[in-house]
Amino acid sequence: MGLRRPCRPGAIITPTRRQSQRRRGGIFACLVGFTLAANGVVAQAPESVGIPVDVPLRFEYPLLERLLVAQAFTGVGDSLEVLNDPSGCSEAVLREPVLSAVDGMLEMQARLSGRVGMGAAGACTTVFAWQGRIAISGDPEIRDGGLVLGFDPRRVRLLDPSGMPVRQDALQSLADAGVRAAFRRFQVDLTPQLRSVGELLPEVLPRHSRAQIEALLKTLRVTALAAEPEALGANISFYVDEIPPPSTTEAALSAEELARWEERWQLMDALLVLAVKYYAAATQLQELRDSLLDTLIESRYRLRDALTEAPDPAADAVREWFLESWETLAPTIRRIGLEQPGREHLALLSVVAAADALEALDQLGPGIGLDISTDGLRRLARMINGSDGDELLRYSGDLDPQLRELLENSIRGTPPPSSWRWQFSPIPRAMAASGDRLNSWAPKRADLPEYLPLVGQLLNTSAANVSRRRKLDPAYEELFRRLVLTAAWQESCWRHYVVSDDRKLVPLRSGTGDVGLMQVNERIWRGFYDQQRLRWDIEYNGEAGAE
Repeated sequence: MGLRRPCRPGAIITPTRRQSQRRRGGIFACLVGFTLAANGVVAQAPESVGIPVDVPLRFEYPLLERLLVAQAFTGVGDSLEVLNDPSGCSEAVLREPVLSAVDGMLEMQARLSGRVGMGAAGACTTVFAWQGRIAISGDPEIRDGGLVLGFDPRRVRLLDPSGMPVRQDALQSLADAGVRAAFRRFQVDLTPQLRSVGELLPEVLPRHSRAQIEALLKTLRVTALAAEPEALGANISFYVDEIPPPSTTEAALSAEELARWEERWQLMDALLVLAVKYYAAATQLQELRDSLLDTLIESRYRLRDALTEAPDPAADAVREWFLESWETLAPTIRRIGLEQPGREHLALLSVVAAADALEALDQLGPGIGLDISTDGLRRLARMINGSDGDELLRYSGDLDPQLRELLENSIRGTPPPSSWRWQFSPIPRAMAASGDRLNSWAPKRADLPEYLPLVGQLLNTSAANVSRRRKLDPAYEELFRRLVLTAAWQESCWRHYVVSDDRKLVPLRSGTGDVGLMQVNERIWRGFYDQQRLRWDIEYNGEAGAE
C-alpha cells in the first residue's frame, strides 16, 4: 500500500540528485581531496593527460566551532586562559567562541574577561578590569602535506560588548601573544577519515589498473581555500583517466549477473537502514529522526520504481537511486554530527565522506567505470559501525525491533481535520470475525455474503486497535475507521488470498511487491513489519495497513 507520509513542518527537504545535477561539497568531499596526503604528496598539475575535476568542499562554521571548543577551550566552563602571568595578578579568559568570515579571512570572536594587576601573589592591586570581546582573524592554510587544516593568525582586536573596536593597550599587549598561539595551535586532523576514503577508491573503480589508481591519488590537491560567508570553502582538484568503452555492445545480464545485481541492491538498502538506525540512535531530536525516516521511506519508493524494469547494463538506475538517497540523507547527518562531543562529529561523517567520493566520480559519466561493488558497500558499513557493520549488513524480511523503536514516534502521521465526518455504517460491528478462517479463504462469488462482513469486522477491529495504541483523538476515530475500510477496498477489494494457476492458496500480490489485504509494500516497509506475517496473517496485515 504505498501510503506516503505527508511533509511535516520543519522537515528537512533537499533537492534530488536529478534536480540539482551539481557536484556537491561537504566535509566528505574534502576527505577525498585530502587523500593525497596519504601518499605524502600535494601534487603539481600532472604531465599525463586526464579528465580534470574540481569538487567544492565546505566546513560549516558550527562544526569548526565545536572542534575549537573541544581542542582549545578545555578550562572550567569551556574556557581558555590566554594569559600566563606568573604573579597571578593579571588574567585574560576567553569563552563562547564564534567563527565567521570577515574581509576574506576566518575570524574568531570570543567573550573576554580580563584584568591587569600589580604586585605579587596574595597582594595584588587591580589596575583595571574589563569585560568585552576579542576578535582574531587569520588565513586558513593546509599543513603537513595536506593532512591537517590550520590557521595563520594575522590580526587581534579588542571589542566592547556591542562589538565596537576599543583601545585597551595594556590588556591587548598581555593577551595578544596567548590568543595568537591558541589560534595557531587549532587544527583539524583528518588522517583516519582520509585513510578510509583512500581504501574505498580501488574497490569502486575496478576497471582502473593499480597504476591508474595510484596516479589518481597523486594528482589530488586542495585549491582555492577561502573563508566564505557560511563556511570555510575550497576546491578538491584531481585528474582521472577515462576508460575506453567496451568494443562490443553488452549483452543482457546472465542469471549469475542478475543474482549479483539483486544482491547489490539489497545490500544498498541494508546499508541505508544501517545508517538510519545508527544516526537515529545518535540524536534525541524528533525533527531529525523524522527526517531520517522520510529519507528512508522516500528512497524505497524510488527503489520500488527502479526495480520495475529489468536492469540495463548501460544505465544503472539502482546506483543512481543509491547516490540520490545519500544526497538527501547528508544534511540530516550533518546536523546530527553537530550534536556530538569532541571529535566524534568527524568520525560520524566518515561514511558520508565516502558517499560523496562516489558522487564526485559518478558525475564524470560512464567512461570512468564507477562500480559500487558489494565489497565497497561492506567497507561503507564498517565505516558506520566499525567491525560490526559487516555483520549488520543483512537483507531480511524479519521485523527489525531497533528500527521500529528508534522511529516509533515518526510513524504516527498527522490527524485529519475535525470537519471530515461520515455518518453511515455498512458493516455490523457486533459481527465476530475469525482470523483463522479468513487466513485460509480465497472467496468465490457465492461466498461474498458471508465473507465480506467478516473482513469488515476485522478491519473495524484493526482500526480500533491502532487508534488506541496511537492515542488518536476521539474526534477522528470514526473518520479513521472509514478510511481504513475504504483503503482496504481500494487496494484489494477486501481480499487477502487468491488461488494461483497451480491451484495453491497464495497472498494477493502486485508486481511492485504490495501484499495482502492492505497491499503493504514489502520493500518499502521492510524492517518495520514482519514480511512473513504480512503475507500469511490477514489480521497482522490489516493492522499494519491501518497503522
